[in-house]
Amino acid sequence: MVATSARDAAPVGSRVPLPLPESNWLLTAHFIASTAKTQTSVTLAWGASTYNFGVTGYDVYNGSTLSASVNSTTLTAVISNLTPSTTYTFTVIAKDAASNISAASNALTVTTDAPAAAA
Repeated sequence: MVATSARDAAPVGSRVPLPLPESNWLLTAHFIASTAKTQTSVTLAWGASTYNFGVTGYDVYNGSTLSASVNSTTLTAVISNLTPSTTYTFTVIAKDAASNISAASNALTVTTDAPAAAA
């Protein structure tokens, strides 16, 4: 018999690492950044994820809460209805048509602008 994989060639009873699950092949969106902010909104942008079967979209999280979902060609999101002078932490996750998801992007912390001082 000819060994066709590391598993076939390994001695009986030995442990051979299995290939990574397909979800690990979906590369993380990267370089998340804030491109604009106001008292109540933040605009985020990020670098595209890559995947051998294609990315279908991105989910943007504010902490553990889903804040936005965009398609694969949209690399920005505006997160609205935020509170002035408040710090938020955002991450982006890439996804594909088979419901595989990437690891979260780098975390980005943004503080919304303070309200204008009363005159």
